Amino acid sequence: LTMNDLESILTLLRCPITGNILRLEKLGITSSTSENSAPSNSEVFLVSTCGKFAYPVISGIPQLLREQAISLPR
Repeated sequence: LTMNDLESILTLLRCPITGNILRLEKLGITSSTSENSAPSNSEVFLVSTCGKFAYPVISGIPQLLREQAISLPR
C-alpha cells in the first residue's frame, strides 16, 4: 500500500489492543516484529490515539498484531 492508500483506509483500522483509532506517523524508532527476527527499519507507524502503542508499516503493509505492538513512553 502507498501512503495515500493507508490514509484512505485509516478510518477503518483500529488498535488491536485498545480499539482506539490509529493515526499515521513517522517515528524515529526501530521495531522488531518478533523476538527471533531482525529489527525492521520502518519509520512509518500506525499509532493509537491514546499514544500508548505503535504498529510498524513494513513494505506498505500495516503490522496490526498484538505481538508486534511497540509500547511508547508517555
